[in-house]
Amino acid sequence: MSAPSAQSWTLPPEAFNAIANNRKRAQHIVDAAQYPSQVHSSIHQICSNILYAEGMAVWDAQLRNEKLVFKDVHLFQPAEFEVWFRGPKIRKNPVKLWVLALKHWQGIINGLDAQTFRVYDSCGLLEEQDLAASKFANVSDFGSAPYIIDSASFLEISSGDLVEVGRTFKEIEDILDTFYKAEKFQTKKIYEANNNYPFVAGKLQGNLPFSGSHPWQKYIFRLWKLLPAATYPGLKRWDLRCTQEFINWDALSQSDRDNFRGFFITIVSLILGFSVFSFLPFKHPLILLLLVGGLFLLLTRA
Repeated sequence: MSAPSAQSWTLPPEAFNAIANNRKRAQHIVDAAQYPSQVHSSIHQICSNILYAEGMAVWDAQLRNEKLVFKDVHLFQPAEFEVWFRGPKIRKNPVKLWVLALKHWQGIINGLDAQTFRVYDSCGLLEEQDLAASKFANVSDFGSAPYIIDSASFLEISSGDLVEVGRTFKEIEDILDTFYKAEKFQTKKIYEANNNYPFVAGKLQGNLPFSGSHPWQKYIFRLWKLLPAATYPGLKRWDLRCTQEFINWDALSQSDRDNFRGFFITIVSLILGFSVFSFLPFKHPLILLLLVGGLFLLLTRA
């Protein structure tokens, strides 16, 4: 949503009432701006949390834009944010920052951030991305696609559905824009969030880039948060490979699993047995046999 403070009109009471009561309607409203002063003061007063993000960026020749390399994000409640943001001396005090903010995310851009940036192009214009998304055709690709939502009849119409009936998504979007402009000039107000008029909304669709979780996922997830974004390609391949191996393991029958488990334990027992046997001062085949057998029983019961 957008309610800039630089507009000549004040926030209409209908819009303010819709935003103020969004919690009772089980709705979440997200407003984003480059500067806090760009957001209408009425929005500041009724919001639940404020996420203030900044960081350090360097020029990237491949992006032909600045690339974020260090993040510095803080979560505030509105009252604490006003105290921190309006006081220049307080903003320079790191101790007061950690006291006033609820949570902090600081550090280099990691592999998890790299995956997040690939979901949506943060360097592109919103209008251009919406136009590109309207041509979304390959459902196997994971991303955001525009849908026309008709709340009165509970219908969701995708761009693919419109192509089948001989219309383009851009044509329908232009019709909706014309309709809302006419309504705005006739009534001089913004309709409440619970009206029955159709609107356009983004929806994630397509196959997720990861097949699913596995027992090692929580450990690999720590690496996603620890390693820098440059390691993203390798982390993704490793994570996908682990996921595929566990999917293959789940597809095996119980007898095949037991056979693979027994073979693995036998190999590990032989490797450990020969390693320990090489350090013993006395060499005898019977000792090696007992050592390997004992390790096999120990690993089997583990």
